[in-house]
Amino acid sequence: MGKLINMNATVEKNKTLQNILNQLDTVKDELAELLSVSEETETDSAGMDALTEALDALEDAAEMIGEVLMGD
Repeated sequence: MGKLINMNATVEKNKTLQNILNQLDTVKDELAELLSVSEETETDSAGMDALTEALDALEDAAEMIGEVLMGD
């Protein structure tokens, strides 16, 4: 019976991670679009740098979550 509980916990964990990954992808797309618009309107470089760093961090997080999902 213990294995069934562990399998269910793993399935739930994977569902949660996949949900987070999907949400990260949405945020990344929206942030990339914002960066594109900001480049066209010449937003200050400090703001652009901060947004670019945020996008990089989101991409790193998504990659790590993907690796965890592939490992399970």
